[in-house]
Amino acid sequence: MINPKPIPLSRRDFFKLSGTASLGLALSACGFTPTPTATHTLTNTPIHTNTSTPTNTPTPTPSASPTNTPSPTPTATPVLLTLRSAAEKLGITVGVAVGGNIDYYDVNMYKAISNFSGMFIGLYQNTIDQFGMEAIDIMLNLARRYEMSHHLHPAVWHLDVPDRIKNASNAITEQYIDDRVALFLKYVGKVDGGAKPTTIDIVNEALFHNNTSGIYVYVGEPPFDSNPFYRLYGRDIIPQVYLKFFRAAEKKGLIVGKDVFLNICEYDCLNPGGKTDFVIEEIQKAKEKIGKELGIDPTVVQIGISTQAHWFVDASRKQWYDYDITRPLPTENELVEALTALSQVARVRITEAQIIGAKDQAVINEWLHRLIVLPVQHKLTDGIILWDPIHTKATGPKEDPRFDPQGLFDAKGNPTPACEQLTADLFAVSNSS
Repeated sequence: MINPKPIPLSRRDFFKLSGTASLGLALSACGFTPTPTATHTLTNTPIHTNTSTPTNTPTPTPSASPTNTPSPTPTATPVLLTLRSAAEKLGITVGVAVGGNIDYYDVNMYKAISNFSGMFIGLYQNTIDQFGMEAIDIMLNLARRYEMSHHLHPAVWHLDVPDRIKNASNAITEQYIDDRVALFLKYVGKVDGGAKPTTIDIVNEALFHNNTSGIYVYVGEPPFDSNPFYRLYGRDIIPQVYLKFFRAAEKKGLIVGKDVFLNICEYDCLNPGGKTDFVIEEIQKAKEKIGKELGIDPTVVQIGISTQAHWFVDASRKQWYDYDITRPLPTENELVEALTALSQVARVRITEAQIIGAKDQAVINEWLHRLIVLPVQHKLTDGIILWDPIHTKATGPKEDPRFDPQGLFDAKGNPTPACEQLTADLFAVSNSS
């Protein structure tokens, strides 16, 4: 019987697996994190020829004519159909969210991760303060090893506030945000230099709407407690943080919209109306302010929306998330309508995609198809980030939805029939477009 508990992978074994150079690891351990390296292009190396004067070698005696032996019929090399290859064919990202606890991951987990084209990594300041950057650096090294793009999350979030700035002055809070901007941009490379583009969630969950109460507020306004980010910027938090990233990226020679994509991240906006309309309105306002500050047409401001998709098939478990429990999951038409509206004002990426409370794999498959394949089919997203789909067994409290397994990989990190079907569905979309 396979042991469902992951076997921790030692750093030595991990680095053997990732193939990272010893010098790079030493620098990483000392606090230096390299920018993504360029992908090496194979060059045509000329075949070595002998330049010495040939000796007079007798001409060999002709042998008997060979009989006509039919050559074997060449067979086509089978194409490995993976989520990664489907994503590349479609020109989108199919990514995986990973945690910062390196003891959870083992060789089988790394094998499953290699099936994706992007990696969603949480750079939470409170986690960094407690555990340092080792686990994050290991995941970033793994992403580089597999030539995966990065999706870094979240730069500014009211639930990731270190004690040192909870009651700090605005000047200290602003310096903290500057430090976060520098940290995130440290992992961005130039596409022209061979790096993969990086997406950054610059502001996370700043907007709140509840259909039952009719409340539309920024987090930091009543009924919420205040937080240092709202005290600093108020309702200008999105454009102000965007401008910090834009200007810092420009100083590094990075192009927003090419090397780095700047997104806000919000939940509960995959149904038409309600919070979706609130998000659209605030993005439009932010683009107006950004455009005015940069002296450009607001319609050309490059901004994205990472729309979270923790989908509760069992609505009773929504208590674990701050979702409007009166709002049902969208129908196919409603999903297309909501994404179409969002895509009018921002580039759309579906993140934290997860089906919660399903009674069997068939139900998970049905909802994953709606959540992933349908938006891709309608060209309404630049990518999908699955929320830890490599779980093969719930490792936390059974009532905690973050640990619902999705059944896409087995305990050895191999794609399951459910994953193979999802991959085939995505390839079918690419073949029909």
